[in-house]
Order: sequence, then C-alpha cells, then structure tokens
Amino acid sequence: MVAVAYLAAAIFNALYTLPRSDELDGYADGAWFGFLGDFIRDVFMPNGEIFMTLVIIFEIVIAVLIAGRRTAVDAGVVLSVLWVLAVLPFLAWPYLITNIVLAVVQGVVALRTYDNPVWRTG
Repeated sequence: MVAVAYLAAAIFNALYTLPRSDELDGYADGAWFGFLGDFIRDVFMPNGEIFMTLVIIFEIVIAVLIAGRRTAVDAGVVLSVLWVLAVLPFLAWPYLITNIVLAVVQGVVALRTYDNPVWRTG
C-alpha cells in the first residue's frame, strides 16, 4: 500500500502540483523556522518546476523499490521515512500529523522481511 500511495502521489504531483509549482509559496508561511520560509521563497519558488520534477522522480523510485523485495523494500522504506521526516519542518499544522503517522507506520513496516515482490502473493 505504501508503494501505491507513492505512485498516487507522483501522479497527483505530475498532474496537479507541477503545473501549479509557482503557486506553492504558501508553504513558506507554515515553515517552522524563518530560514526554511526564506529557502522556499528564494530557492524553491524560482525553481519550482525543477524541484517538483525531482520530487515526482523520487516518489516513483520509492514506489518501485517498495514494490520490490528484500533489500529494495528496505531501501525504499528507509528512504521514505527519511523523506517524510525531512519535509516535516516545512509543513504547517495539521499536515505534519500525516508525515508523523507515515514515519511511524513505515518504521514498523521496515522491521519486516519481504522475500517476494508484492505482486507474487503465493
């Protein structure tokens, strides 16, 4: 399900967020620290299309890794947890709750071993 969620996020970001990447400066107001708000305004906003494209590629890579098996799943889950924790300071209330829940749930998922890809259930 985590892989499907990342793939869905990539599709949403490609179809909705990327074309509106110049409208995302509202995140600067919700950033926890002033320097993060400045980063959004001064670095992200002028290069929004590049950043969003990188986010979409990253989400697809995470989805593919998590849908794999063994080490790929582990790498995907670890990268996913790091991602949701890294963007946490950029998120205002209540959006940060989602990332905290995702980090905890994926941390639990990381404790399991996956010998087969998700599409082979037998």
